[in-house]
Amino acid sequence: MIEYHRAQIRRPFGTRPASEDDEERWAGRPAAEVCPVQIDSGRLADALPQREDRAAQ
Repeated sequence: MIEYHRAQIRRPFGTRPASEDDEERWAGRPAAEVCPVQIDSGRLADALPQREDRAAQ
């Protein structure tokens, strides 16, 4: 019943159900705008001991 109702709403607007690709694209865009820097986990792991040393002092 719900799917039929959704189809009735989508038909006049020419839309379709969202796919997994749509969800990934929608989620990726805000992330790229909010945090445009690529995080390198290797660099973070290398920096951690130095940060711990500074915190201990």
